[in-house]
Formats: sequence, C-alpha cells, structure tokens
Amino acid sequence: MASQISPLRLLYFDLNKKLDDEDHKQLKTLVGDKIEKRQRQKLESPSDLFEALEEGGFIATNNLKLLKELFQAIQRPALADMVIGFEAQNCKWSMRILKSQVGQQGKEFKLLGDYVFHKEKLIVCNRGHNIAQVLDKDYSCEKEFGPFSGQFEKPFKPRSVAVSSDNLYFFLDEKNIQIVICDNNCKIVRIITLPRGVDPFCIVLVKRFVLVTDIRGHRVLKYTQDGEYITEVGGRGHGQKEFITPYFVAVNSKDVIMVTDYGNRCVKCFDSEFNYLNEYSHLGGQLYSVCSIAVDGNDNVYIGDDVNCKVVKLSSDGKWICNLFEGELASPFYLAVTAAGDRIISMGTPKTKLRVFTK
Repeated sequence: MASQISPLRLLYFDLNKKLDDEDHKQLKTLVGDKIEKRQRQKLESPSDLFEALEEGGFIATNNLKLLKELFQAIQRPALADMVIGFEAQNCKWSMRILKSQVGQQGKEFKLLGDYVFHKEKLIVCNRGHNIAQVLDKDYSCEKEFGPFSGQFEKPFKPRSVAVSSDNLYFFLDEKNIQIVICDNNCKIVRIITLPRGVDPFCIVLVKRFVLVTDIRGHRVLKYTQDGEYITEVGGRGHGQKEFITPYFVAVNSKDVIMVTDYGNRCVKCFDSEFNYLNEYSHLGGQLYSVCSIAVDGNDNVYIGDDVNCKVVKLSSDGKWICNLFEGELASPFYLAVTAAGDRIISMGTPKTKLRVFTK
C-alpha cells in the first residue's frame, strides 16, 4: 500500500511557506524533527500541533490566526491525523489514527475500553459515552448498544465485549458489575450479575461458556451463557495456576485459553477445563511486558508489550515470528486482529484514539 502525506505533514509544509522567519524557527524546533523521524507519540494530529503551538506561545498572534484557518481547512471529523507506510514481516503496512467513526458527528471516541473484530466488523466499547458501537470495514457506525438510560443503578460502562456464534453480544459492564447480553437488534435479552467485590476487566467466550477476568481477585471466572457459575482459576501468586493482575484472555480454534499475567510478565495457557498447559514469557529477549493478546484465524498469537511499545507475533505453537510496529505504538494496551491477520488495531494513550494497521 502506497504511503500518503499526512494532514500533519501538509500543515507543516503550509506553515513553512507562510510563517515569518522567527516563527518558522520555533515551528521547526518544535515539530520538524519529530515529523521526519516519525516520532509522533506526542504530536499525532493537526489538533495536537495546534494546541501545542497555542498553549506554548510559539507563534505570533497574526500567525496564530493563519494556523487556525489552516487547521480548520484540513481537519476531518472522522478518519484523520495521518496515513503512513512502512514494512513489517516483509509486508507493506499502512497506519492511520481513528478518533471517531465516519459520518457520526458528536460520536468521537471517549475513554475507550476493549474492542474485538467479529465477521470483519469492529465492535468498540466507548465507555465515555456509555455505549458500544459496531463499525463496518470503512469504520462507519452501523449500530449502537446503550446507553440503556435508567435501566441500571449506575451508568452503563462497557469495558469489554464478546460475540457468540448466534450473534449475541456480551458486554462487561464494569460500573454495575454485570454482563449485559444483547441481541442483534441492540435489545437486552438477559443479564448475568457478578459477585460483589469482583473487579471485572475482560470477557471472552469459549465453547458455550463465558470467561471473565477479575483483576482484584487475580483470577478468571467461568460461567454458562445463562449465568450459572461453574468454576474459576487463579489467586495471587507465581504458580502455574496463579496470577498477578490477569488483564486479558484470548481463545484459539482448539479452545486453548491464553491469559495475560501482567504481574508475572507471561501468558499462561490452559485447556477449556483450566488444566495448565504451558506459558509464553521472555521469548529470548523479544518479550518483556505482557498486557494485551489476540489470535487470528490461523491461531497465530499477538501479544502487546507495553514497555517496549510493540506487538510480538507468535506461531500457533508459540514460536516467535516477528515484532510488529516498533516505534509506531505508544502502549498497545488493547489489541484486536482480524481472522485473516490483515488488520490489527491497537490503542495506547490517551484512550481516545485507535491505531489501525492494514496490510
């Protein structure tokens, strides 16, 4: 995929031509080198550049007006910021920043939670707006779940989502400590109330069962899809069946359950009955920290390393394949991948933007 000039770079070029010499020096000092080196963690968009210049007093008043006009001219309401091209694993990738879904004014992302791909569509937990959204391949919003005003004691805050084979949507509602199950028409069909004291973080489905991570209890809970408690695995510790802050869970086609054990810096693998199988850690120096995890249709495993700001890709048997997107990520705390492995989505900080990588 060919590289495209980002709006941020275009803005920089325009300002180069029109700003006076003194302001141009300030601009170049502030952002010029960052753009050329692709170090965009601090300045990812025209909006970021505009705010930095305005708050820092880097340009004269007359040129600030020009900056605002240029900013308004190139700002887009949905897919904006930048598109860049680079290679990883001998493939050409492009990346763009997604701040909101296409064509939905006022529906920007705000305090995002987890997200998953389901049949090539992206389901996003938009906690800041008390809704979840289903986006098509062009990232236009097809439907919204929530906010379910007045139906619960506290506002609906979907932190994580899973979708069953019969198209039921399971939303982990962190504020009300429950699982809200909706049909394809966005209607609530049932609710699973979780025990008091649970701090639920991630939800996944395996066979006909529901798994929920409890980061306060350092465990993974297992329920039927009707809400009947079955069993659990975990407890704080360093043993094979113990965790220190188990954030995320992924399940492959063989129903192997993979839990990111953040405190122990590893991924622990279990069968569907929670029998310990093996774990992934260190990988010869390729993996330092473990936060997010996802699996593609070939059972390749993708692990977010939030310390080294990269995604580590493993084969289905746990062998290291490559590191992806080093230098392009801030912190891949959440992660999703399509079945074909041709789209990978990650979010760092702040929790209002998604990085979309496409082959």
